[in-house]
Amino acid sequence: MLLPTLALSALAVLLPAADEPLRVGMKAPDLSIEHFVKGEPVSAFEPGRVYVVEFWATWCAPCIKGMPHLSELQAKYADDLTIIGVSDEKLPKVTKWIGKTANSNKVHYTLATDPDGSMHSSYMAAARQQGIPCAFIVDREGIVQFIGHPATMDRALASVISGDDVAPSAGGELDLAHLAALKKVDGEHSPAAREQLDALEAFVSGGDYKLGFRARMVAPGAMQMGGGDPVDLAVVRTGTIIVSAEHGARIESEKSMQVPGMPADAMRETETAIVTSDRILLDRKTPMGMGAQGPMSIGRDAALERAEQAPMPVTARLMLDMNPVFANPLDVLAEVVSGSALDVAQSDEADMLVLEGKGAPFLVMNKNFEDTTPNHVALTLDATSHMPRKLRIRSDEVVLFELDFESEELPETMDPALFAMDEESLGDLGAVIDEQMEMMRAMSGGR
Repeated sequence: MLLPTLALSALAVLLPAADEPLRVGMKAPDLSIEHFVKGEPVSAFEPGRVYVVEFWATWCAPCIKGMPHLSELQAKYADDLTIIGVSDEKLPKVTKWIGKTANSNKVHYTLATDPDGSMHSSYMAAARQQGIPCAFIVDREGIVQFIGHPATMDRALASVISGDDVAPSAGGELDLAHLAALKKVDGEHSPAAREQLDALEAFVSGGDYKLGFRARMVAPGAMQMGGGDPVDLAVVRTGTIIVSAEHGARIESEKSMQVPGMPADAMRETETAIVTSDRILLDRKTPMGMGAQGPMSIGRDAALERAEQAPMPVTARLMLDMNPVFANPLDVLAEVVSGSALDVAQSDEADMLVLEGKGAPFLVMNKNFEDTTPNHVALTLDATSHMPRKLRIRSDEVVLFELDFESEELPETMDPALFAMDEESLGDLGAVIDEQMEMMRAMSGGR
């Protein structure tokens, strides 16, 4: 039985022990911010007021893309809410960034930087959060009520503002606190690995490029044919990604399911997905007309919200889900890195870098969300460009997910039409996803 999150504040206030992670229901750490670069300085949480402490950086493209949304939330709840964006970069770098009009116009909430890392230590490290942007909602009594991506916090924030119980994600009796634990792994990236991952982030967000990719996922014992023994389900997706710093990403791919006893082409589908800062466009053709047909669209925030309502590993979302929130394999790669603790390992190839370590259980298909055993993650990068080359996630017995990339030649000119679909013909993808979710609930007995 789930305990409503706000009901935790009626219990004794929980404080994390020295080796216990900061989590929802605990008292929020004190604010310790060195410099405020926009908005009114905030030295402490005021009783009776709600706060969002969001961690960002000037180099983090997803952080910057989310700033207008945070500004909208600040305006919407102005009487009750203070949003504080905290970077850990040096003051001159952040001041220079906010000094540009285009950047300043994105931000209509308090912005700060904390170069000594005290806020990062007391929040991000304490909560074992490794990826940004990351937001913490602090309620009127100073209790943490949400930890996660700011694009997925709207419902939780509305509940905290109104004083209602924070609504759990749809999923019946699923213990969301247990699920949240499955998304993390003890430890963090080594300094050497962090340096290489920063260079990977710079490559991914650094300009225009085209990559070919092949992904393969195995779900052991996921299917049962004619009452026989369970058999493994393998799904393969191959395609290309065109990334434009100005327009977004276009992903064209073909997917096939490999099930023993079934023809190879029986479950083959093609897909074109266009992911921009605020929308996702999808044109998917499935076997015999099943499922999505024709171009459809959904707001990116709406897609993230629906993803929160129906928990699924990011690797499975890429391979199986109707919701295209992780249609871009590079976004899946980022989520895997966020849920892992990696170190630099020995490479057999001089022109490659290898990072290895533990990955969270929920990165891959996890039957009934019961298996708490960490996975093994190996990430190979080009030693010069830091382009991703290979990603492997495996258990002790089998490779559960693999993703390979190769560089391809960009078109001579980046046609904006590549990142658009006919607006008049776009269907409502949100309605299709909702219908699919209702069908899945019905099949599982309404849970």
